[in-house]
Amino acid sequence: MNKITYAIFLVLTVIFISMSVVKAWYWSPVSYDAIAGYDLYGKLIAEGENPYETPFDGVGNRGKIPPLIPVLLAIFKITGLNSQLLMSVILIATCLLLYLNIKNKTHAIIAVFLTVITPEFLAFSSIVNTNTAVALFVLGGVIYMFKED
Repeated sequence: MNKITYAIFLVLTVIFISMSVVKAWYWSPVSYDAIAGYDLYGKLIAEGENPYETPFDGVGNRGKIPPLIPVLLAIFKITGLNSQLLMSVILIATCLLLYLNIKNKTHAIIAVFLTVITPEFLAFSSIVNTNTAVALFVLGGVIYMFKED
């Protein structure tokens, strides 16, 4: 791949990631799971409450929420950062992880660009805030599991 093609894909990737970050900054999460599950649990953890003693007890499966996202949201809330940017930070980390792990084997910037422009990935990384982060951490684990040194 020549340098001009690489630069074009790099610029397009940065533009799409920037759009996701801006969208996360100005629009709040819209999913019921994000608001009544992850965000509520993050607020309760930040306040020092037990998240498993909520008004949602006995309703659905609120006790089965993985603790990764509520704990990260609580850290964002405790430090005063905008918790809406959590998924964008995870998106950027995933793109870096993907690029750095496959850069010597293939055209990594094209793979990262194709990952970023996937509509579900782009939407879930900034406005829905559901199980995306858990899926991305599993992706990282799978990449490292099959990585050959």
